[in-house]
Amino acid sequence: MADTTTQAPPTRTHCPNCGQKIHRQDMSNCLYCAMPFDFVEKKEGKKPSAVQARLVRMREHADWEAAMAWNPPVEADLERAAQGVRRGGVLAGFGLLLGLWGLAAGIGWVRLVLGLVLVGLGLWLIVPALSLRQARLRLPLLKRAALVSDRRSETNLRWMSGSTNYYFQLELEDGGSGEFRYPARGIQDDLLVKGNTGVAYTRGDELVAFRNIKV
Repeated sequence: MADTTTQAPPTRTHCPNCGQKIHRQDMSNCLYCAMPFDFVEKKEGKKPSAVQARLVRMREHADWEAAMAWNPPVEADLERAAQGVRRGGVLAGFGLLLGLWGLAAGIGWVRLVLGLVLVGLGLWLIVPALSLRQARLRLPLLKRAALVSDRRSETNLRWMSGSTNYYFQLELEDGGSGEFRYPARGIQDDLLVKGNTGVAYTRGDELVAFRNIKV
């Protein structure tokens, strides 16, 4: 007797490309990096949701083409990486000069040791910063019609300062949905509210920018 059983598509927990957690098994590509999976999404007989139908109309808006052509400013993660490289470069450069001064002085071994310590601290800042930059740039910058369905925030206190991250739940034109991180950028930043529609600019799990387009 022939075997009539069919093999179910593999269950994936994380994207093999960017490592982000997969929340829906019926998606054919990663929500965060757009990499296609090995299994195929079954769309037969599946009608677009009301949100999808609403977001599709955004393509007819007068501001759509300009929003798709626009590129957001420097992203928070890439700016953090650039700051790490700059600070590390200053420390390493000063340490190198101090070490050379110690060598030239003949008996300046204290300056030499201190210079080597500063060079080490500089490299300690530079290496992870370059690693972060490389990891983020491996992910594409995606521009998609989206609706904000929810939001929350987390504040982390460090010594005498703190940082706040906002998390926006986005419903996307392709039927996907996910939570994206948005680092706070000061009181002048006009934050999104539930119900906003527009073009979401995302790289991995970070919401880089959002341009409002009402539909």
